[in-house]
Amino acid sequence: MRTGKPFHSTNESNLIQFNQPYFRLVGEGVSSGKNYKVEVALSLEGIKQIKLNGSSIRLSELLQVFLVVSITPDEISLIFGSPSLRRRLLDLAISQLHPTYLNTLQEYQKVLDQRNRALKEDRDSESHSFKAWDEQLVQSGSEIVKRRVEFLEQIRPEVEKHYSQISGDNEKVSLDYKCSFYFSAKEEIARQFSAGLKSFESRERMLAATLVGPHRDDLEFKIDGNLAREYGSFGQGRTILLSLKLAQLDLLQRSLREPPLLLLDEVFSDLDQRRSKYLGELLSRAGQVFIATSKEWELPEKLKTGKRFEIKNGFVK
Repeated sequence: MRTGKPFHSTNESNLIQFNQPYFRLVGEGVSSGKNYKVEVALSLEGIKQIKLNGSSIRLSELLQVFLVVSITPDEISLIFGSPSLRRRLLDLAISQLHPTYLNTLQEYQKVLDQRNRALKEDRDSESHSFKAWDEQLVQSGSEIVKRRVEFLEQIRPEVEKHYSQISGDNEKVSLDYKCSFYFSAKEEIARQFSAGLKSFESRERMLAATLVGPHRDDLEFKIDGNLAREYGSFGQGRTILLSLKLAQLDLLQRSLREPPLLLLDEVFSDLDQRRSKYLGELLSRAGQVFIATSKEWELPEKLKTGKRFEIKNGFVK
């Protein structure tokens, strides 16, 4: 509901019941003292419509309505999986803080697609038509890199704090933005991005693909200086993920002065006693929290006093 996309499945058409022409999801809530009604619908033809209080809106507008942080077991892939997952994590988090960021991302993707298409057309000729897209690519891409770097500067101390408290000060975690081009200061990003495109020009023509830009960047997690995705254990990855999400929760609440909605899906079954107790203490003081679990006995005592909903045979009661 918050992102306009499925929580788990990547194929949105899977949400449509068999022998039905479409699905429609409706939710109501209160944010910043205002009542909102959100509707998301998708047809078998792939036509999606998002409405807010009866009016059609863009996805970027939907992200600003309800502030949400989710923690799910499969998100461990953010630590050990591909860079694209970590880029998406950054982009969704930043979009909640800066309303225009998603528009910048969409603009960058359009220009990137055009440039890559021109590179393919130029590969077997002397033409350099792809260069016509460089200025626009640098303009929107530099803004993306800048926002990501600033976000990490804000969230890094909180991640380090939570990780230290969960692990018992036995290890030190660090976050680094791995850019596809070098820059030493944010003021240099656009100039160095442009220089990177020039230096990779011959290779880009050969591969017919843009090799420099935020679409090639990564977020690196390190434990005591070692890459977590290569040397970290499953438990260490869980601790990084939990620390990252709690830090995002802190940052949203501090920046926007409203506690985000927190969604947890089967989280406690994968946590040991130390992590479970720490998370339970924090959540007992948080805003509205939804916890989905099939093992209620695993919940910390402080979290067993809330309202319960049971899903049975497709019905909620």
